[in-house]
Amino acid sequence: MTSASVGSLVQISYLLGSALWLLAIVVGIVLCIAFWRRCPLACGLALTSLIVKLLTTVTTPLTQWLVARTYSPGSMPRFFAIVNIAGSAVGITTLGLLLAAVFVGRPRPGPCLRT
Repeated sequence: MTSASVGSLVQISYLLGSALWLLAIVVGIVLCIAFWRRCPLACGLALTSLIVKLLTTVTTPLTQWLVARTYSPGSMPRFFAIVNIAGSAVGITTLGLLLAAVFVGRPRPGPCLRT
């Protein structure tokens, strides 16, 4: 088996393993669109986050698959590490946007009542 075919198998299995994430992202996008009028800022942040996460989930394995097909085996580990680090950085950013969407527009809590 060549390194390109092994790389293709790994990337296909990664995409299949990500199918549930992809489904959750698509459901989240639909919900953001459905609730847009109710809370546009939160939905905008969440929608931006989900779209970026969708693009990252699809493009990271495709990029690795293309590299596995075109580059020599000696340079692949370094490039894979760079792609994985970039994907993780984008993933952290999308998580931050989702967290911001959760808390944006919430009223400030009143004073605590002590008994």
